[in-house]
Amino acid sequence: MKGSLVQIARTLPFHGQGGMETHAWELAQALRRRGWEVEILTTSFDDRTFVKDIDGIRVHALRHLPLNRQEVPNWRWWHRFAARVRDYAIAHRIDADVVHSESTYGHALFRALRRRRAPMTRLMTLHGTGLQTYRDTSRRQLLAQVSRWHPRAIGQWLYVKQRAWREARRECPSAQRVVAVSDALAEHLQQDYGLRKERVEVIPNGVDPPLPRDAREAVRLELGIPRDARILLYLGRLEPSKRVDLLIEHLARRPHDRLLVAGAGRDERRLKALADRLPNSAAARFLGPVSHEMKQKLLLAADVFALASEAEGQPITILEALASGTPVYARRPWVPPTLAPLVATGDDVTAGIDAAHEHRERVRDAADLIANEYSWDRIAARYEDAFRHAGFGADKPGTKR
Repeated sequence: MKGSLVQIARTLPFHGQGGMETHAWELAQALRRRGWEVEILTTSFDDRTFVKDIDGIRVHALRHLPLNRQEVPNWRWWHRFAARVRDYAIAHRIDADVVHSESTYGHALFRALRRRRAPMTRLMTLHGTGLQTYRDTSRRQLLAQVSRWHPRAIGQWLYVKQRAWREARRECPSAQRVVAVSDALAEHLQQDYGLRKERVEVIPNGVDPPLPRDAREAVRLELGIPRDARILLYLGRLEPSKRVDLLIEHLARRPHDRLLVAGAGRDERRLKALADRLPNSAAARFLGPVSHEMKQKLLLAADVFALASEAEGQPITILEALASGTPVYARRPWVPPTLAPLVATGDDVTAGIDAAHEHRERVRDAADLIANEYSWDRIAARYEDAFRHAGFGADKPGTKR
């Protein structure tokens, strides 16, 4: 055994199909394959705390607050999750060589370990920050409704300021090393949060092995996709900031294009109403949440993967599309710099989608290399290096156990 790892992840793919959930589970699985003993502390949706072995990983699910009307954990739970993790880990004497937190939810446990001088290596992966989200999306959305001096706008700014102070002064410093999923996020952490460059490491997201590209025609036939249609694909949450409405508006300008929307969220009703007003209301198909197998089929079958979001960290779906040989349009190049030339970008959605389609041969030529370079096993190996940079194994020539 290489070592033992406790991973703190607010939610997992069993709870929702988000990028952070995928990252938490796939990284844990890859480290397990590489010889690590892995435990995860997460949320229980069963209104009880329980422990269960899932695919060789011991999952501790902590009971959340009562369900709200939407049948999801009350939003206040996320603010208390960090303290619950700390109390649970200490009460149950959970021990490990490395403690890794997805986002800042491990900060309370990290500070407790530091006070106790516990010999555990503490690492935190960030997919974004409160300040970054405010600058990129939240502020713009609110100011579209009220003036900058409106009490709601002032209250939002004060909340973000307080949260940014907490992240910069209390949460990030609790870890020995912080992993940013993109160069832009790393630069933000250094400039705005004051983290020293040597404490920040950039490790991108990873991808699962894609389906073989020679199965594309068979998959398109299975999904009932017309031969002459150009298929656009969106995968992700249906939230206003994702700007799926721009993809629907694009369909009116390109009548032969078809849009497949896989995901769910609070913007779904509005988006379906927009699609119903198209000249061809069948041009957009809403598939709801899809399985991992179906996601891989959709990525293979699509002609362009389209992401018109206002802001992102580093979407796993972009890497998955490129690894499948599918061209990508994104509002900004939310990929590692070496892959940026393969992604069509810009605010003009129609021009971006057309440009992405022109990249199809270049993307297909690079697909195998991308799938190999960004495999979860490769990403896990980079995390092992980050563990060592943070102090794992420094006190002994071998592992602690």
